[in-house]
Amino acid sequence: MKQVWVLMLFIFLLSGCMQYDIHMSVDQDGKIETKLEMLVSKEYLNQLETTKEQWTLEMKQNIKEIYNKIDMNFKEVTKKIDGKEYIGITAYGKDKEKNDMIKIENHKMILRFLDFYKQVKEIEEIDVHQLKESGMKINLVVEMPNVPNTNVGSIKENKVYIDLLEYICNKDKECIVISCELSQDYYMIIGIVMIGILFLIKKVRFLK
Repeated sequence: MKQVWVLMLFIFLLSGCMQYDIHMSVDQDGKIETKLEMLVSKEYLNQLETTKEQWTLEMKQNIKEIYNKIDMNFKEVTKKIDGKEYIGITAYGKDKEKNDMIKIENHKMILRFLDFYKQVKEIEEIDVHQLKESGMKINLVVEMPNVPNTNVGSIKENKVYIDLLEYICNKDKECIVISCELSQDYYMIIGIVMIGILFLIKKVRFLK
């Protein structure tokens, strides 16, 4: 799955004074609930010579195309950040089945992001340093079922915090990998479910 990277490319192409927060909450089954907040300063919106309605409509359409397997819900927001007026939207939705970025093996859950540079070659034409200097921010927060390990960013409780612009600017670009141990309760529940299924199968065979 490369929704996050496609979303980032779309953000880069827009450029300007914008702020983006991506929050991904992973449950024990490997389903991800995603919440996006996309903000643009009113000043920059005026420079684009577009209206708030046109901008929010375009954002919603692009998010729906990127996250086409999830029913995304939207809400319009206004905020004041560092004395500047921002308008934007929040979008949120949850996977209906285990996300293809997730692997569960040996009592461990591993979330591996696809390599942005291999998936989206257009990034080579974008001056990320200039975007950072212009005030653009792109933050990623990943909440895991238990205390995680990560090769990028910082950890606080069950959450991993990554400055994606800082990550892109870094010359040593590693594929982001976040993992955590699964609790024993998870395996107990799976075991109970399997026992229940086997019991029903035996009962159906007996009735035949």
